[in-house]
Amino acid sequence: MTNSSDASIQRQLADRSFALSTLFDFSQNLNSTLDLSVILDSILFTSMGKMAVGRGLIVLHYENDIFKIEKCKGSHSKELSGKTFNFSNTFSEALLVEQANLKGDWQKLVQSAKIELILPFTAKEKVIGFLGLGKKLIGGKYTAEEIQLLNSIANIASNSIQNAIMYRELKQLNLDLDLTIQELNLLFGISKKLNSALDTNVIMKTLATTVIEHLQLQRCAILHRFDGKINIGY
Repeated sequence: MTNSSDASIQRQLADRSFALSTLFDFSQNLNSTLDLSVILDSILFTSMGKMAVGRGLIVLHYENDIFKIEKCKGSHSKELSGKTFNFSNTFSEALLVEQANLKGDWQKLVQSAKIELILPFTAKEKVIGFLGLGKKLIGGKYTAEEIQLLNSIANIASNSIQNAIMYRELKQLNLDLDLTIQELNLLFGISKKLNSALDTNVIMKTLATTVIEHLQLQRCAILHRFDGKINIGY
């Protein structure tokens, strides 16, 4: 009896050690990058690998009630990637599909992706996405311990996902700002050239050259009205 009890305790300790090691390595990987694609790949690689799952996907909040499949692994991943769904009702806890009465787009998602377990990503008390996993390759249902481990993975990943999204938005904002500055500099330069020219041909040539260079065109024609007629000036 004692030997059996000791063996059970050793297994529990081994499982706990495995879970802590998994979470530590996973956290280290996520903290080393702000690249959203790398983070999502790491989430799927870790969760699918530890659970021996052949299908997995990550759905992130897009706008309003719209969620979009950002990453998808397994069969039919190309067909599913990028698809959007309207999730007017979300949930903040792990959900076993067989125990839930899913309808609408939720039903479409789990049926098309063959998902059996859904776990939410929550940041600042707001659901920002979901991790969906298919059936285990070795068969059997997800155990309470496995769901607990996956919940911990989702919790750790949530802040990393939120930070990566904010970084991506800030990066895009900087790109848009740079483009706006370039456009303003271009307009200032054109204005300066045009205001300093009094010859109509010079003005039209300057305008056409600027448009061709900025829009990377091969040809550009400028029409102007003279004596009630429209003529090709340049």
